[in-house]
Amino acid sequence: MKLEITQQAQKSIISIYEWNLRNHSQSRALKIINSIQTTFKIIKRNPYIFQKFTDTDIESDFIRKATVGETYKIIFRIDTERIVILDLYHGMDNPEKGKSIKSGRKTNI
Repeated sequence: MKLEITQQAQKSIISIYEWNLRNHSQSRALKIINSIQTTFKIIKRNPYIFQKFTDTDIESDFIRKATVGETYKIIFRIDTERIVILDLYHGMDNPEKGKSIKSGRKTNI
């Protein structure tokens, strides 16, 4: 399957990197981004191993959630021929964000 990422998810990745760079270190920021990329690869290989994401306004059995480490959540949608990364967020800082996730414009990875 093809993996695509929305503009919102791209913005979130940049924000995650910048926040960790400012508040921790470049090493930690890069480690988190590498973990996100590794999780993207796992999602692409087998998206159905992840639990259904039900805390959203989008009603679908094909919306899933992957967790990076213990804190970051990757929300994605499984379509017929592609997987769309909808957004990423820090679960402890913003647990309500999932309710506002919407599908949007996509960019190929």
